[in-house]
Amino acid sequence: MRRHGVATQVTCLQCDDAHAAQVIPGPDGKFGYDCLLSGWSELADDEVTLLRFDRAALLNALAVSAGLKPAGIRFVAGDRLVSLGLVSRPADRRGWMPGYADHLEDCNTLSGVTTALNNQFPRGPGLIITPSLINLNLPLPGGYRLIGLADIAYGTSDGLAVNWGATDLYLRKRKKVPGQRGRPSERKAIWDIWEIARRSPLWPQHRLDQASFILGQWNKAEAPPSAGTIKNYIPKFEREAT
Repeated sequence: MRRHGVATQVTCLQCDDAHAAQVIPGPDGKFGYDCLLSGWSELADDEVTLLRFDRAALLNALAVSAGLKPAGIRFVAGDRLVSLGLVSRPADRRGWMPGYADHLEDCNTLSGVTTALNNQFPRGPGLIITPSLINLNLPLPGGYRLIGLADIAYGTSDGLAVNWGATDLYLRKRKKVPGQRGRPSERKAIWDIWEIARRSPLWPQHRLDQASFILGQWNKAEAPPSAGTIKNYIPKFEREAT
């Protein structure tokens, strides 16, 4: 947020019936208002300060928190979709792409972002960070998923920090359960994708096409199952979900 001036009116809460009151600057640089019934009331700075969302500052902070350089930020889809770079950590077998998009409540903006992901973004895996109040399970092309801004980033005394546990969860980096041997069943991973994908308006009718649809959402950091394996699981999932 960036400071964007001072409010000219506030609500007087000193009276039984709340009403608007004119903000008056005092000789000492403080602000307040004068009510006919309750008299003079001083206002704290945060009660009169107007703030404006600083998108550029947020994007820079997100890039830095992920270990990226702000100079690598790239804008597409009328600046609504933003590429922050390529995240590569020692724990990752390959990198993943973080992006940012807002105003996704607007259908035209969402359509433009989806098209740009398909045509102008490198293949995922990747996460699109958004403050928009939309369904985060909405399928995206190219191996990308939506993640809420509040889910991936949190404030610290030094700025923003990335919640790496949330990124691993959203990227479906499956880990074996403590105390168990071997890698977890890929059945669970197929179920997780199917549970979201089957609600998509793009969900196909034929089994083999459905299997291909699920493979398109598979975490590219892990070896995918065969289309036949997925095809055999789908009717079982449908029975379990009813």
